[in-house]
Amino acid sequence: AIEISRVDLPEILEAIKFEYLGIAMIPATMLLFALRFSNKKLRWYAYILIFAVPVITIGMVFTIEHHNWHYIRPRVVQGALFPMLDFERGIWYYVNFAYIQAGTWFASILLIFHALTAGAKFRNQVVLITIGSAFPLLSNILYLQGWFGNIDPSPFSLTLTGLVLAIALFKFGLFELVPAARERALDSIRDAFLVVDRHGRLLTRTARGEVPL
Repeated sequence: AIEISRVDLPEILEAIKFEYLGIAMIPATMLLFALRFSNKKLRWYAYILIFAVPVITIGMVFTIEHHNWHYIRPRVVQGALFPMLDFERGIWYYVNFAYIQAGTWFASILLIFHALTAGAKFRNQVVLITIGSAFPLLSNILYLQGWFGNIDPSPFSLTLTGLVLAIALFKFGLFELVPAARERALDSIRDAFLVVDRHGRLLTRTARGEVPL
């Protein structure tokens, strides 16, 4: 909204810099979420590898006036409804695009494989997460093919993602995550055991989850 409400190049580029603070981090944060969801352990250097491309992309965008690595010859053209940014894509634009696709697809595949060994509640969560992640993926591909002209649809597609994740959050308890390995381990224990919360209250399992007695 900020981008399309501006009419000159410096202000439009400032809006795009703000957008990329979120857009560039989507695949990295989704990948971390998928790894945590499926109980995968990461070494310290894995975080550097995951965030290297997003950090470089943000740096490229914030210095966009001084090089042609991301946008080539950015300029303002008059669209049908409002002035829009026009540019040729630089080499790093395609590097970032490949990273977004690879990171998001890998995260989705990781979640799907995890769902195959998880309970019904986890499967519902994974289905919704995968559907939600598909919106920015598809919009990014269609944008690169010119379906949306010069307007990046990522912010709009993320609105749909937010709606789907809201269902996962409020209906299926997305933040009440228990790794599948721990769930299977507890199910295999034949001894009796008691579960208490952080306040020392004894918990009991119901259809809605674990609640204090």
